[in-house]
Amino acid sequence: MAIFRSPRRVQVQDQPVQPVDEEVAPDPHQPYRDRMQRMGQVTNYLRALRGLGSSVEVKGKHYTLREIDDTIAFTEETLAKKNDPVAGAILSPGHELRLISHLVDLRRARAKCFDQGLLDNLEPGFVQNAVEFSKQHDIRYQAWLIYGVPKAVLDKSGIKPD
Repeated sequence: MAIFRSPRRVQVQDQPVQPVDEEVAPDPHQPYRDRMQRMGQVTNYLRALRGLGSSVEVKGKHYTLREIDDTIAFTEETLAKKNDPVAGAILSPGHELRLISHLVDLRRARAKCFDQGLLDNLEPGFVQNAVEFSKQHDIRYQAWLIYGVPKAVLDKSGIKPD
């Protein structure tokens, strides 16, 4: 009769596996994993707040949020410089109307990137972990506001003005 050993069981040939009583050592990395999960809840809320990871279609072309923001800025800049020979943006009325129409479409698409339902689901995790995240990354109250986190959410989380 041959005996085979493995770390968690003993098997005797032609007999069922018999479990061996072993104590499993605690994972020394678990506190780190827990902290990363808590910080991830804050990051997920911030990504949802900015609509990151979203992609929307505008007239047959897919745009990420960053592309929408960049295109809006460029289009607004172009329209602001219209008919300025020094800036080099002389627009025909038809081209100007197409740019304005595209700008309206981009702004509408930008609004679609913001998902209030997702934000509401992620808010409790943010509120619970924002203070720790602020301390770890040295983020001030005013920075949260500038980023776009609502004052009411900051108040719930316990982040106070400096």
